[in-house]
Amino acid sequence: MTEYLGVRNIVAATGGSDALLLSLLAAGVRSDDEVLIPNRTWVATAHAALTIGANPVFVESEVVSPIISSQDLKRKITSNTKVVIPVHMNGRDAHIDEVLEICYEREITVIENAAQTLGS
Repeated sequence: MTEYLGVRNIVAATGGSDALLLSLLAAGVRSDDEVLIPNRTWVATAHAALTIGANPVFVESEVVSPIISSQDLKRKITSNTKVVIPVHMNGRDAHIDEVLEICYEREITVIENAAQTLGS
């Protein structure tokens, strides 16, 4: 699988919910940190943040596609934003290059939720 994904390491989890939770813990998310997520996603995305006491902040989705709006993402980022979780929905790319650029400038960690997109 590492060759297929083009990555060096993989950590297996029992499911997507646990994978999100483990990813947030690995990113150092703590109580009162903000985790920005699209408003169109499965409840597990917000639940992972809530489980560790972080604040999920919902970012609008694009009008024509169920993926995170880069414009609204820029508006929602604050000094408390620790992580952004773009969700690649139904095989649609969440414009990850743009999200990475926005977050890199601000030193915000990006955790991609690609549960519905592996191999797309």
